[in-house]
Amino acid sequence: MESIKIAFVGDIAPGGAFVRTGGVDKEVLTYMSSFDIRIGTLESAFGDGTILCHKKNTPELGTIIFSPDESVKMLVDLGINAVSLANNHSCDCDLEGLYHTMELLDKNGIAHFGAGHNAEEAGAPAVLECQGKTICLLGYLQEYRYFYRGDGYHPSSDVGGINIYSRERVVADVKTYKSIYDYVFVMPHWGTEGSVYPKQQELEDARQIIEAGADGVIASHAHIVQPVIKYHNHVIAMNLGNFAFPDRYVIKPRISYYPTEGELKGKNIPIVDTFKVVDGLSYKVVSDKERKGLVLGLTIENGNIGITHYYTELTDLDFVRKRDKRSLRERLLYFYVSCLIKDKSGLFFKIHRRIFD
Repeated sequence: MESIKIAFVGDIAPGGAFVRTGGVDKEVLTYMSSFDIRIGTLESAFGDGTILCHKKNTPELGTIIFSPDESVKMLVDLGINAVSLANNHSCDCDLEGLYHTMELLDKNGIAHFGAGHNAEEAGAPAVLECQGKTICLLGYLQEYRYFYRGDGYHPSSDVGGINIYSRERVVADVKTYKSIYDYVFVMPHWGTEGSVYPKQQELEDARQIIEAGADGVIASHAHIVQPVIKYHNHVIAMNLGNFAFPDRYVIKPRISYYPTEGELKGKNIPIVDTFKVVDGLSYKVVSDKERKGLVLGLTIENGNIGITHYYTELTDLDFVRKRDKRSLRERLLYFYVSCLIKDKSGLFFKIHRRIFD
C-alpha cells in the first residue's frame, strides 16, 4: 500500500486583513500541496454581516467573526479538502449564516463536519478516500460557560446547530465508525484560550478516545500550539494553534467589520490586542503568542503513523509564512508540557497544579 499523507492545520478565519493581503506565503502553499489530504478548523462564518448571532450580539459577549464570501478562495488555494465547523464561531451569523457557510463550502468542493441542518447531520462524519482507504472525520464543540452551555445552537430533529462534545458520545461514535472506516480522526474544539497547558480532563479524554479506536485526536480552540505525542502508535495533538487567524477591524461591541477606504481616510483608528469591548471602530491585533501555528503532517503506511512538524507564523503584514526557529524558552516549555501529557498517572500534572495554581 502506498502511504497516505495528511496535513492538519489549526484555526482558520479567512477574512479580516487577509481580504487585503491574500493571506498565505507561496512557500506554505507549496508545502501544503505536498499532501494528499488537507484538513482544518474553519473558525468563521461566511457572510456579509447583515444577520448576526442573536446570542453574542450584546455588549457583554461580542466577538463575532465572519468572513466575506470571496475569502473562501483562501481555502481553495490551500487545497483544503475538509473543515470542522464544530466551534464557537460557526454560528456568528446565526443559523442562516451556518447554512450559508455550508452551502458555500459545498459549492467549492470542501467537505465539512461537526455542524448541520439537524442533529443527525451535525453528528455525521465527513469521509474522504485516498489510496483505496477511507478516512473518517468527526468534529465536536466543548460547551463554554459564556455562550454555548445549554443555551447555544444545539441541533434537534428539525433545527440545525453544532455537534456538542461529551466523552461518552465521542467514544461511542469512534467505536461505531472504526468498524466501518479504515481510519478515524476526532477533532474536538476544547481547551483554554491563550494557554499552552491542556486541561487534565482533556488529556484523560484524549487517551480514552484513542483507546476506543481513534487513530488521532487533533484539537483546536486554545489559539496556542500545544504538544503532539504518540500514544499507542496513534496521535494526540492537544491544540494546533492558529494557522490563519488575522488582525481585523471591529466595531462595538466586538463585531468583525470591513470598512471602505473612505471610512478609514484621515481617522486615527485605535488598536486593541485583547478581547475587551470596544466603543467604536477599532483594529483588533492578534497577540504575539497567538500568531503561531503548527501544520501537523501525518504519514500513514502499513498501519503505522509518522509525524512531521511544520511551524508557521502570522507576520505583521498579515501573511502566513513558515517559521524557521523557535526560541529556547518555547522548546523547553514544549518539552515540559509534553511530559505532562505523557504522564498517564497524572502525578506530574498534580505537582504542576500545586506549584502554578
